[in-house]
Amino acid sequence: MAAGSSAPELATVVIGVFFAQDDIGVSGVIGSAVFNIMFVIAVCALCAQTVCYLNWWPLCRDCFFYSVAILVMLFTIYDGSISWWTSHC
Repeated sequence: MAAGSSAPELATVVIGVFFAQDDIGVSGVIGSAVFNIMFVIAVCALCAQTVCYLNWWPLCRDCFFYSVAILVMLFTIYDGSISWWTSHC
């Protein structure tokens, strides 16, 4: 299911990066991840038949670690090239 829902983003990113030589790769990865996280959770909450009481801690924890992951990714690709060291760390 994950491969089917992410296939359009993957095709767009591959075409944009390898054929059009565009910077759509980073925005495609980050944008599709944010959409999948927010939209899937919202639809699940709307389809629930009961009231869902949520705690603040999981939301803050997940947002923090997602932000750290995005910063690490942006730091890795900042200079425009991926070397052996950055791909294996």
